[in-house]
Amino acid sequence: LNEGNTYPETVPASAAGQPLLDFLVDRYAHSTREAWTSHCRAGRLRLNGTPATADCLLREGQRLEYHRPPWREPAAPRWLWTLFADEHAVVLCKPSGLPTLPSELYHDSTVLSLLRCGGEPVPSPVHRLGVGTSGLLLCAASALGRRALSVALQERRVSKTYRALVQGLVAGETLDIDCPIGPVPHAAAFGGSCGEVCAARPEGGAGCKAARSHLRVVRRDASAAGGAGATLVEVRIPTGRPHQIRIHTAYAGHPLVGDPLYCRGGLPRGG
Repeated sequence: LNEGNTYPETVPASAAGQPLLDFLVDRYAHSTREAWTSHCRAGRLRLNGTPATADCLLREGQRLEYHRPPWREPAAPRWLWTLFADEHAVVLCKPSGLPTLPSELYHDSTVLSLLRCGGEPVPSPVHRLGVGTSGLLLCAASALGRRALSVALQERRVSKTYRALVQGLVAGETLDIDCPIGPVPHAAAFGGSCGEVCAARPEGGAGCKAARSHLRVVRRDASAAGGAGATLVEVRIPTGRPHQIRIHTAYAGHPLVGDPLYCRGGLPRGG
């Protein structure tokens, strides 16, 4: 088990006068009313450092903390290779299976946590790589480095190129995919409770963001996957949406080999 975690936030003006339990249920739908009631009874919710009851009324500006008890994280590699480092920037090689930042599943087994074990100053990632993605991760080692790298990313002066193995044989040597990505309901998103995941949303709508991917075929293997074939592609993404490569390749009819979530059409399985 890890050591648990504390999640702080400041009570917004819109929640003033609202019972704590109602606020939690409305804001964090991944847990049920019964679950939040149990957390309150166990003393895991605090307001300004004092244990809070489910029916207490909130005030704007209060510090609300949820103390999550220790949990068992999924297995993940706990190593990083440093490929470059100076006083302003660090370039790491991140293995597949290691998330960049903490989430509802991971806390100790993350790039950020491993970097914090290395002493001061602590480099901080300026972009993310998905948990299943291996490759180069750019980190800032100083305030000046963070500003410079952030501006370079915003101005798209940093080019990101990925390689992916997709199902089937991609027709043509290049493929441009332009399809918005946005949230869709997905029952498995939070261990069986109602939640959302990102998916292809060609019709657009609320919560959608434009997304573009450019694929170039590197190699085709007609004998792979029991004769179904597979294609190694190089991918550039001018836009960096969550799971963009997984979603866009699936939307184009070529899901990533071994992807447990996205199927043809760019929608999640079992959604």
